Amino acid sequence: IFHHKLGTESDRIKRISDIALDIARIINADLKSTEIAVSLCKLDLVSEMVYEYPELQGVIGKYYSKKAGFKSSISEACYEHYLPKGQFDEVPRKPLSVVLALADRIDTICSFWAIDLKPTGSKDPFALRRAAIGIIRILLENELDLSLIALLKLGNGNLDFDNLIDFFNERIRSQFVDKGIRLDVIKSINIKTYQEISLNEIFQRTFAVHNFVMTDAGESLIQGYKRAVNIL
Repeated sequence: IFHHKLGTESDRIKRISDIALDIARIINADLKSTEIAVSLCKLDLVSEMVYEYPELQGVIGKYYSKKAGFKSSISEACYEHYLPKGQFDEVPRKPLSVVLALADRIDTICSFWAIDLKPTGSKDPFALRRAAIGIIRILLENELDLSLIALLKLGNGNLDFDNLIDFFNERIRSQFVDKGIRLDVIKSINIKTYQEISLNEIFQRTFAVHNFVMTDAGESLIQGYKRAVNIL
């Protein structure tokens, strides 16, 4: 059982598979390899090795699939789809690993949102904040031309989508803070405004505005705008 309201691990794999195949078509990843990788990526969770050492999930899956004769891109995806595990971990780079990593996280977040098990305060038992940051980092650091909102719509549709977008908006802002962008520029971002634009392009636009407002011309424009607003 994955979760009593969300079914078994097998049910979960079916959901991830549907999402992964849609993403694979968008980024031109191999569909057959995607299908095989999804079917294998969680199998090590029921092994005695992972039962004894939970921290080896994915690692053991990589070795098991390699030993079973699957090609290296599939074996690597069994491990790399868990990346990034933390703030400073590398993100997956290979197309198959990227597809699985995104699909897994999208299903996790959308499924728990659908049954109203969202993070509250400091409580986040299903690590949904970490999953969201993982999606954002994968999209940005691979410079993928993918709309975040379009990706999230591939998950469970029975959820409060506006609330989910607000949740992602906060995570995006925190990532942009880490990249050194001015706070006033960051506060102006709302990804609801950019439904069809990739997260990477939103970042490039934000960075361009940041660079402009740091110049004398940018400062003059802001001062002139403030005066006009105050007069009005």
